[in-house]
Amino acid sequence: MKNKNKWRLPTKDELAELYRSGNLNNISNDLWSSITCASSTSSAWIVDFSSGLQGYSYKANSNYVFCVRTKKNGKLKCQKNPSLSRMNWNQAMNYADNLNKQKDIK
Repeated sequence: MKNKNKWRLPTKDELAELYRSGNLNNISNDLWSSITCASSTSSAWIVDFSSGLQGYSYKANSNYVFCVRTKKNGKLKCQKNPSLSRMNWNQAMNYADNLNKQKDIK
């Protein structure tokens, strides 16, 4: 798959799994997922990293961003230095796209 190794926003299920794994216990904010709500295209799914609860937020709202990419073995690679800025959903999607243009991001 051509885009398999590109930085992206995780799905809501990937975020939930990252929460359950405890690997990101230093994060305690609502994080954007890449998934638009089926019932409202003006909203996207988020995961609250203080509780693990999934919900949705209007895409115009500001939430935090954490990017991932899928390694060749199918496992997720997490962004080492996530943005500490709150962004709306479109800005978050652009943030992930811009990570792919930076050569020094591992």
